[in-house]
Amino acid sequence: MDKLYIGDIPKDYKYAVITNDYIRLFNKPYGRDENLSYFQIYNNDSVFFYSSGMQNFSSYNTTYFTELDVTDSIVYRKDFDKITVVSFIFILGLLFLVNLVTSVFKQNGVLGGLL
Repeated sequence: MDKLYIGDIPKDYKYAVITNDYIRLFNKPYGRDENLSYFQIYNNDSVFFYSSGMQNFSSYNTTYFTELDVTDSIVYRKDFDKITVVSFIFILGLLFLVNLVTSVFKQNGVLGGLL
C-alpha cells in the first residue's frame, strides 16, 4: 500500500492500528494513560466509509502505532477504477443521447454519424 486515502479526515491522523476489518487512525504516535480520538476506516473495496470515536489507553503499557503515508487525493481511492469506468460509460451514453436528439434537426446529428 503506497498511500492510504483518508478523504476529509485531517492529515495529522496518520498513526494507525491495522486489523483485517478496519484501520484506526490516531493523531499521536503512541497512547499511554490518556483518551485519544480516532477515525476508523473500514476495509471495504467498494465504498469509502469511516467513523470516529475515543479510545482510552491505560497507564500500565504504552501502545505504539504504525505511521502511514496518508492522502486526500481521489486517485488513491480503492474504487477509483470503478468510478472512472462508470464515468466513461455515462459520458458515452450522454453523447449518444445528444446525438440522437440533434439528429432530429440535422442528418446524423451533431457528431456527423460518429455514434
